[in-house]
Amino acid sequence: MAGVANSWAQNGAGVAGHPIPVFTLTGQPNVSLVFMRLPDGGFSGSGYASNRYQSLQGVWTGSTATIEAVDGSTSYTLATLTSTLAYLIASFQPGHVNTLDYRHAYGDGDHSDHHTVGYLTRSAMAQCNPSIAFTGYEGYPVIPLPANVSDADQKAKRSV
Repeated sequence: MAGVANSWAQNGAGVAGHPIPVFTLTGQPNVSLVFMRLPDGGFSGSGYASNRYQSLQGVWTGSTATIEAVDGSTSYTLATLTSTLAYLIASFQPGHVNTLDYRHAYGDGDHSDHHTVGYLTRSAMAQCNPSIAFTGYEGYPVIPLPANVSDADQKAKRSV
C-alpha cells in the first residue's frame, strides 16, 4: 500500500509506565503502527469473559474503573488512557488525525469500540492540540448507504 517492502522496525512509544510497541515501516518512516493491545469490548460494549468483561465503553462511561492490555503489560484509567493518546498525538505531530465516529451514540449499529475510540481521540485532541485537522468516520452504519467509491478506486483498494 505504501509502495515499499513490508519491512518494519519496532521501538517503544516512550510513554512512561505503559509499554506500547510502535512499528515503523522501514522504507516509509512516516508510516507507523501503534499497538496498545486493549481487549475487544464486543459489539455491545459488554466485553468477553476471556478479558474479565473489560471494554473501552466501560471505561468511557465509568462503569469500569480500568482496562488492562491483553498481555497484562499495563492498565489504564480513563484519565491515563486519554493522556496517553494525547502524548502519542503530540509525539507524532500529525497534520491531520483520522479517527472513528465520535458524533453518534452507542447502539446506533456501530461497534462500541469504534465509538469509544472516536470519543477518546476527540478528548485527547482537546488536551494536546485542538488546532490539528480532525476527521471522524462512520463505521458499520454506512453498510446500507449507496456506494461513494468509484469502481477504479474500489479495484485499487481491493488489489492492495
